[in-house]
Amino acid sequence: MNVWLVFLSASLVGSLVTVLLVVLVLWRKGRRWIDLVADRTLGILVTDPYRHNLWEFISASRRSGVQLLIENSMRAATGEVIKRPMGSPKPSPQFDAIGFTPAQVTRAASAGVIDLSVAIGPRARRPLHLAIPILIGGMGYGVGITRQAWSALLGGATAMGTVVNTGEGVVYLEDVDAAGGRFILQWSRAHWAKEPELVRASSAVEIHFGQGASTGLGIHIPPEELKEARSAMKLGPREWARIGEQFPGVQGVRDLSRMVAFLREMSGGVPIGAKIAPGDDIEVCLEALLECDVDFITIDGAQAGTKGSEPIAEDDFGLPTFFALSRARRYFDAHRVKDVSLIISGGLATPGHFLKAIALGATAVAIGSPALYAASHGQLQKALPFEPPTELVLMVGKRTNRFDPLEGARSLALFLKSCADEMAMGIRAMGKMSIREVSASDLFALDPEVARTAGIRYAGEARWDRYRKDRTRRCENVWSPKSPGWRERS
Repeated sequence: MNVWLVFLSASLVGSLVTVLLVVLVLWRKGRRWIDLVADRTLGILVTDPYRHNLWEFISASRRSGVQLLIENSMRAATGEVIKRPMGSPKPSPQFDAIGFTPAQVTRAASAGVIDLSVAIGPRARRPLHLAIPILIGGMGYGVGITRQAWSALLGGATAMGTVVNTGEGVVYLEDVDAAGGRFILQWSRAHWAKEPELVRASSAVEIHFGQGASTGLGIHIPPEELKEARSAMKLGPREWARIGEQFPGVQGVRDLSRMVAFLREMSGGVPIGAKIAPGDDIEVCLEALLECDVDFITIDGAQAGTKGSEPIAEDDFGLPTFFALSRARRYFDAHRVKDVSLIISGGLATPGHFLKAIALGATAVAIGSPALYAASHGQLQKALPFEPPTELVLMVGKRTNRFDPLEGARSLALFLKSCADEMAMGIRAMGKMSIREVSASDLFALDPEVARTAGIRYAGEARWDRYRKDRTRRCENVWSPKSPGWRERS
């Protein structure tokens, strides 16, 4: 036994020494080869004229962007309109140019449990109460994502006391019952998902007029992309799924008012709302919807994502989320609208974004792409490196059978918990105890144009008037025993 052990040890040592010697030889020879290739390549780059130089591609890509070059190549390859998933890559940094004012000298940061609960449609007979102000936006099974992905979103939302939107897809009540969850039924321009039992089981109904990434365009889905959703849509084997541009029989505000009343009665009094893609006529749309007596309005800004939409719709249509929210809030304030909830979505990705949107006037935020990526956490390796992560969750994906909905639900719940806890920390840092206490007065802008649009203070201007006013008041009058950070002063 000892002889064999010595033999194996010696063999292992010999193998390691051999590998080390080979690596050393290759390294010495390889460095010479690498130097020769590098010298030759660098010489070509710095001496060849642009018409022969590979650097021309880098220069051109910096001017137009790699994304544009690749998408134009896709157009040239097929001659068809391309469909880009997950929204526009164009940045919209307005939310990043806004900050919060912390509580320090004249008021203290708060301690204790922060109330993050909100109510959607407070005047409805059965308002929708949420434990956190974050909803999962409309991503439809059969239209955009798989049934497994929708189940993961439902499970994660349920675990955190919030809801998931059905999108323009179909929904199985057994999935909802199994998760013990709730959902917002999106009343789309399709013929499916209109069953009375679905309306009665919903926690809210959202009439879908448009969304940020695809405006109000209709959708035509070929049969090969429908898979098992075809039977729920009551379609034949070769029949396309079609979502039109208009609701049949709805020609104006009067017809829309009747639709709202019909859904309110059928649902038993849950909040009835509407979803729009905001344009420069946003005030006109808000006026019409309020005239129809809706309980909430969802505004899906231009940065929103989708399972696939034309780049022109994603890049060149609609108001960015920040502008849409600012204008909607000004309209609500000017017309003293207090009991209609405002849900904002489109490009919001961090707890800071969520809290800023609520401070600017939103009742709650809805997220899509961040929720999908969170649900896919820990499973990306099932698609990478040869396929993008979306192949796990989109209906047309090549790796959908590898997605685990239970693991996805757990990851999404953890993501929502982390976001909610971070928002609560931000509220404590402002010296407040509830999400409903946060307002635009807690914000400042780093850019004067952003400040003007949002109606908040510009950080570059001193506030001498308030400084003088605060100097005349003793801290004992600012801090009180009711304040969480109060302490006695001599």
